[in-house]
Amino acid sequence: MEDLLFKKYMLPTGALTVLLLLLPDFFMKIPLALGIILLGSCLCIYNYWKLEVKLEVQKIKAHREE
Repeated sequence: MEDLLFKKYMLPTGALTVLLLLLPDFFMKIPLALGIILLGSCLCIYNYWKLEVKLEVQKIKAHREE
């Protein structure tokens, strides 16, 4: 599941960053590239955390039902 989250968020983030770095204005694109990388990383971490919480809740519910 971690690989799926990585492919879903970090690969498009990397592609957007590379395309952004190809633009001509050097000083403006560095903060934008850092912002895109930070946003993609935060989305990936948040969704991974959400998945972990969901799995933990399912484990607790299954343990209670036994």
